[in-house]
Amino acid sequence: MILHLASDEKFINTAIELFENINYLNNIYLIGLQNSNQKTSYVNISHPNLYKFKYHSKEYNKILNNLQSYEVVVIHFMDEHKKKIIKSASNKVNFLWIIWGMDYISLIPEMKINLYGKKTKKILNHLYYNSINSHIKQILNRNSLYLKVKTFTKIAQHKFLLNKINYYSTVLPEEANFVKSKLRLKANYIPFNYGLTDSLFKKNFYKLPNNNQNILCGNSGTFTNNHFDVFEILRNLELGNRKLIVPLSYGNIHYINMVNQRGNELFGDNFLPLLEFKAEEEYFKILSSCSVCIMNHFRQQAGGNIVIMMWLGAKIFLSEQNPFYHFFKKRGAFIFSVESDLMNNCQNILTPLVKDLQMANRAIVEKYFGNDAIIKRARACLNVITNKN
Repeated sequence: MILHLASDEKFINTAIELFENINYLNNIYLIGLQNSNQKTSYVNISHPNLYKFKYHSKEYNKILNNLQSYEVVVIHFMDEHKKKIIKSASNKVNFLWIIWGMDYISLIPEMKINLYGKKTKKILNHLYYNSINSHIKQILNRNSLYLKVKTFTKIAQHKFLLNKINYYSTVLPEEANFVKSKLRLKANYIPFNYGLTDSLFKKNFYKLPNNNQNILCGNSGTFTNNHFDVFEILRNLELGNRKLIVPLSYGNIHYINMVNQRGNELFGDNFLPLLEFKAEEEYFKILSSCSVCIMNHFRQQAGGNIVIMMWLGAKIFLSEQNPFYHFFKKRGAFIFSVESDLMNNCQNILTPLVKDLQMANRAIVEKYFGNDAIIKRARACLNVITNKN
């Protein structure tokens, strides 16, 4: 039996479907809640071994009893709650850490200084650095030596915990060596991805959309989207009837309000913020209305949206600092750079990809993120971590 420790996040339904595909009814899924009356917003799948309990409640802890009896304990994103569980666990527990991104970046403070564009940094400073103490903190956080020391200290504080991890996976293979080196992990890397629901590839969106002309910008209301830097590039673009679609259904509420305000100021009726969570089918339809996708993250983020938009034939603009940019370039995808292409030739943004390039990109998505590829990797992962190879 495999125990999965997760929170109420949008990837978990897909994770459950995947693990049931390769390990049917041999999984227990424990979803931690902030309070006992909380209703889940994302995890809505039905399963006999799916439990939703308040973190560290009597019911929650009962499932955690004797962790070493499970073949594997899977950590879906390492938050503070899961850190406590790992710290108190026996060394005999077999842990797999499925890294999402921010969970390892939070352990490396020196990375955070490079996550924001110039315009976004100004907004961040305005919101959080408006006192003497915070100004001092801001100055320190610009000092590379201070951040290196801070990173070294933080990783040292987590050494006991990190040494208990047996296996880890990253969203992209290009991240694996960096994570292992920076965190000084003893764990073995193993390729694994959640993937996307198979309906995307086989049912609703097999044909390339026609007459899609909108622009998708970002994937959430978090600072790492660097919306303000993109808005500055696009502000003089003649959009016509096109909509600038900006998903803002989760993230920092103060930042979301500022993005919403600035978007309306600059683009008026062309600006379309998505302030509420959309059901998968509805969200995919909105995405299929876009012929351009701009993801200005300086770290690995928004992988699901990027893959979907490539499948739908959109022209993709990514920051050169995003590992996804290099992942797809290395594999021959036709994608574009925010820094080199968008900034230098903004008017060219509205020219769609020709069909041959759209189909070439789709073939790459199918090869690396299609259902068959995801299941093959997941089976191989399961065989290794349960010693069935």
